Amino acid sequence: MRNRDPDADRAALAKLKAQHKKEKKGAIRELRKDNRFLASVQQEKQDAKDREYKARMSKAFASLESERAEQKKEEKAKMREKRRAGKKK
Repeated sequence: MRNRDPDADRAALAKLKAQHKKEKKGAIRELRKDNRFLASVQQEKQDAKDREYKARMSKAFASLESERAEQKKEEKAKMREKRRAGKKK
């Protein structure tokens, strides 16, 4: 059972302080919840950007690798021709 304060003004003031404290805690809780949501949205955007960048880099590297493979193939063919030309003499 609660202790009742005989002074009505003081009791009302205490009640208002308690209500204010409760509402302040609720507001802080809501702000934290909103902040978590905004952070998750921001993280999703960053993840999407990262995936896009990774895809572009993969495509670029694949292109470079295929060019390098073609270049090495041509160099190898050139060396074979050079060796064959040396044996004919």
